[in-house]
This record gives sequence, structure tokens and C-alpha cells, in this order.
Amino acid sequence: MPGEISFEMNLRQWAQAMTEFEREQLPFATVMALTWTAKDVKAEHVRLLPLIFDRPTRYTMNSLQVTPAKKYRPIASVWFKDSARMRRHYLMPQVEG
Repeated sequence: MPGEISFEMNLRQWAQAMTEFEREQLPFATVMALTWTAKDVKAEHVRLLPLIFDRPTRYTMNSLQVTPAKKYRPIASVWFKDSARMRRHYLMPQVEG
């Protein structure tokens, strides 16, 4: 199918062939890629805010935060600042529709 990438590999053989350097650096590279991707997502959303809102305030422009990925938790996220303190962030109606 067009646009589809597929490959087959024996993971056990691949893991045995990895050097110690590769075993240590692959998780690090994964974490960095996830964090950089989240930062790019945030930057794109900040770029779009003036197109969505008429003259957004500095508070609105700075309302997003990136939670970087860690080796023990390889998940990066972009979400609203203060969302843990607020039951509903003031921009949620715009997100949910």
C-alpha cells in the first residue's frame, strides 16, 4: 500500500547483536526524539493561537507546557499549565468543541 512502511526482523538476534553502547544510547535517543517532537508540537500550537483567537494575551500564548520524556517513562506530552489545579482549563471548550 502507498504510504506504508513495513519491515521484518528477528528481535532476539537484533538485541544480542547490539553493543553495550547501543543498549544505553537507544533509550536516550528515543527519549530525546520524543521530547523534541513534543516541543515541536507546542511550537506549532503557539504559532496557531493568533490564528484561532483575536489578539491572544501573553497568558494564553504561554498556556502550554511540555513534559519531557524520561528513560524510565518514555512518554512526552504537551498540555495546559495549571490544568492540575483547575478542574477545567479555560481553553478546554476550544479544544473539545
